[in-house]
Amino acid sequence: MSSASRPASKPLAGRSTIVTGGSRGIGQAIARRLARDGASVVVAARSVEDAERVAAEIAADGDAAMAVGCDVREVAQIERLVAATRERYGAVDIVVNNAGVSPLSAEPQEIGEAAWDDILDTNLKGAFFLSTAAAHDMIPRGSGVIINIASIAGVMPIALESAYCASKAGLIGLTKALAHDWATYGIRVHALAPGYIATEMNAGVRQTAEGLIARGDSPSTPDEAFAKTLYDGVVGRTLLGRYGTPEEIADVVAFLASDAARYMTGAVTMVDGGWTIGGG
Repeated sequence: MSSASRPASKPLAGRSTIVTGGSRGIGQAIARRLARDGASVVVAARSVEDAERVAAEIAADGDAAMAVGCDVREVAQIERLVAATRERYGAVDIVVNNAGVSPLSAEPQEIGEAAWDDILDTNLKGAFFLSTAAAHDMIPRGSGVIINIASIAGVMPIALESAYCASKAGLIGLTKALAHDWATYGIRVHALAPGYIATEMNAGVRQTAEGLIARGDSPSTPDEAFAKTLYDGVVGRTLLGRYGTPEEIADVVAFLASDAARYMTGAVTMVDGGWTIGGG
């Protein structure tokens, strides 16, 4: 379907989208937003039950979605994901490489091989092999969009997150390399780098700190002191003075996936409230 024939309210109508890590947080918000913009969405996650829950919620809103269980660390599972998407929707038009882990905070010398492999295989290897698997479908058609969810950790160091930083920096480098090599095939490749986003992973820290602030109390336990220090550090450095929301990330992904971004490729879009230039 040409851009001229798409309803303005459904700029992704007629396109199919794979969203990895789509069962919660940022990935769930992205899947729901792209579906609302008219895309047929494949929600991919390690837990097929969680993926099915999100797909069912999208379908209940009248949009097209299906769930596929996929561990992006395994190339065979990635290939099955792409095959299932083609079987259901006929093509792979958009890929959002959102699956990512940051399972530990540790001094670099304390990170073992297993932890390193888990982080790099999920955050970087998975994105590469899903992108190349989808490209086999995109190249003959001369079009496609790949959006890699990187991080501020890919451009600036985060304390005690060396493996995660390496994976996200690698993802940004991969974005530029794929954009360079695939532009001739009409494939656009983007990286989006979120800052600190309010998700269930940091809900405990945020709720503790915000509760203390609302009551005007000082921390009375080590856990409260940790939460308040972390929260104050994030908000103090972020120029807009708050955590972002998953929906704000999804809004930018929807733009990059659409024809409105048709002259953009290979760039890193920071969606961090000014964290990377903040000086607090």
